[in-house]
Amino acid sequence: MLPLRALRPFVRRGDARRESHARCELCRAAVGERHAHVVELSRRTILCACGACAVLFRDPGAGGGRYRTVAERVVAAAHARVPEAEWARLEIPVRLAIVVRRDRWTALYPSPAGPVEAELSDAAIAALHALAPAAASAEADIEAIVLHRTREGDTRIFVVPLDAAFELVAIVRQKWRGFDGGDEVRATVDAYLAHLEAAAERGAP
Repeated sequence: MLPLRALRPFVRRGDARRESHARCELCRAAVGERHAHVVELSRRTILCACGACAVLFRDPGAGGGRYRTVAERVVAAAHARVPEAEWARLEIPVRLAIVVRRDRWTALYPSPAGPVEAELSDAAIAALHALAPAAASAEADIEAIVLHRTREGDTRIFVVPLDAAFELVAIVRQKWRGFDGGDEVRATVDAYLAHLEAAAERGAP
């Protein structure tokens, strides 16, 4: 695995980004604090969008395939006790990971220095889909799979909007303390997962 500043393409750029909570970055229309996002695919950049622009880029190929609107659904794909051997088949060496599909399936491991990236083998992806069949529905570029496993093997897997997954990366980076992260980051991650559970149950982000 190689260190990757995976958030760099998503970092808000310049003065336009300072207005990101006030303006759509495609048409400059006003937006509220809660608003949609689109991915500029060539740069892997997430942009704030008004409702009208978000509608334009929901379908693959819309707008010449330059943008895709980030998905909104949250799916609880699995919650089970997973033995160590079964977890090992996923090729994920830590207890918290985000899996995204670009040209290849890739795992991102949140850390205090930023995420670490590793491509996953076809065998690992097959094992993931066997463990959580709903994970196979994650859309490339606009959705991510979040996996969390406790020391006891209790494992939760979600399909989430891409921007929500990167919120988790930011949480870990901001809250990590000491060698093992500390109680605050664990409590915050637990709260984040509880939010995902609730969102999945009500069928909303």
